[in-house]
Amino acid sequence: MICLLEEAYQQFLVYRENKNQENNRDISCKTERTEETEEETVGLSVTVGQSGESSNGEKALNEEFSEFLLKRFYLIEKSMRFSIESICSHMPTSFISVTMVNKMYATLDFLKFFRVSLVKGSFSNQELKKVFSDAEIKDCSSKTTSVLLLRKSRVECLEVLRFLEEFKFPNFHDERSIKEFCLGKACLIFCTASSSAKLSTIKELKLVIIDEAAQLEECESAIALQLTYVRHAILIGDERQLPAMVQSKISEKAEFGRSFFERLVSLGQNKHLLNIQYRMHPSISVFPNVEFYNKQILDAPTNVRVFLVYGKEEFNDMHSCKNPVEVAVISAIIENLYKGTSIANNKKVSVGVISPYKAEVFALMDKLGNKYEAHSNFSVSVRSVDGFQGAEEDVIIMSTVRSNGNGSVGFLSNHQRTNVALTRARYCLWVVGNGQTLMNSDSVWKKLVQSAMNRGCYFSVDYDKMLSKAVIDALVELNQLEDLLKRDSLLFKGAKWQVYNLYFYYICDIILDK
Repeated sequence: MICLLEEAYQQFLVYRENKNQENNRDISCKTERTEETEEETVGLSVTVGQSGESSNGEKALNEEFSEFLLKRFYLIEKSMRFSIESICSHMPTSFISVTMVNKMYATLDFLKFFRVSLVKGSFSNQELKKVFSDAEIKDCSSKTTSVLLLRKSRVECLEVLRFLEEFKFPNFHDERSIKEFCLGKACLIFCTASSSAKLSTIKELKLVIIDEAAQLEECESAIALQLTYVRHAILIGDERQLPAMVQSKISEKAEFGRSFFERLVSLGQNKHLLNIQYRMHPSISVFPNVEFYNKQILDAPTNVRVFLVYGKEEFNDMHSCKNPVEVAVISAIIENLYKGTSIANNKKVSVGVISPYKAEVFALMDKLGNKYEAHSNFSVSVRSVDGFQGAEEDVIIMSTVRSNGNGSVGFLSNHQRTNVALTRARYCLWVVGNGQTLMNSDSVWKKLVQSAMNRGCYFSVDYDKMLSKAVIDALVELNQLEDLLKRDSLLFKGAKWQVYNLYFYYICDIILDK
């Protein structure tokens, strides 16, 4: 780029000369070929040669200086932009200073300004010669002012480009040398536990931090802890949440899934509790705080409802449980949230739907489909409890699925899984389930329902007409009409005709007695 800005016209002359020579060689070859053909073809060849020569004189091989300059400048600028953005994005900050980064981006701005001025100015060849010349310009016309401004811009570009010449960039021979350079110069390196083995040769690596350490198997943590030059380790995790997933029941009984973090805690190793939570609204955090953390967690300065629904649990071929009525209710809740978000215009809302059963997750995905994917201000994520560990959303809707008379809650009885499910929401937590089943479970869920009742957060589905309609429609679709024909069902509850019906039965009883 420096050569182009300093010697643009000289480069153009060399380019034109090369073009002329190339064109003359082409004409010569054509002439030699035509000498061996018939006479009229020779005449045609002479005509073509003369036409080429006149064209060569008129427009300098159809290549004006301005066209040459713009094309060459644009190609070099494009290449520089790609290189500078790559260097600034991927080079370690210990190697390239902030001042140099700012200078590089300033260079791109200067070059862009020069190119835009060059295009908008519509300069003639003679005017462009003045731009690239240091000779004094005595004319005071408006066009001369534009020429002087472009000349000044050219000088500024050269100054900043010469400054960049001082930056000594290493010469790399292969991909391996690039990797070694980047890792050797990096101040912070982020990687998975398994890939940390590749860092064993880095002498500057003295400290390792393992995030989600309570979810790593002990053998996985050992990979990072065995790095040659590491002297200090920090483990961050929560043993009260889900551990590593172990498929084998035998391995699970042998505590293969136990983390190094949990083992240290069990051995009495001192740990520091991060006792301020910034995620959840205080009304959401109050129950997990009491139940799982012995009231040790404080809320940072900054809604929850438990909705009870009808419905029967079902099992698929893989013995995974689902509740179609809860699927319908959750779909209705999300639709209502979306309508509220649309009214609020630019307010972004993220919704997470959690269930402990894969069958329920798949049923929810099928029900929701791609309905909300096209909306940038409203996102819906459906995952299992295990899949949501470490994640958070503005609104969390929890489907408990189980609905039976004996209080069996299956996966929900696991305290760690319950802790994860109830601590993912920032502002609003909905728990959708069968209240009687949860109360009969004699588990942490019974305590949750009682806590919701005490705080006025316990609601039956008939509290909301939209949700009631969703339940009725789902029961009709599933052909579970026996639930609707009960006197206390959603269909009849509060209906006026029921009062008259009871009165009619009372009259009949009196008549029969007489």
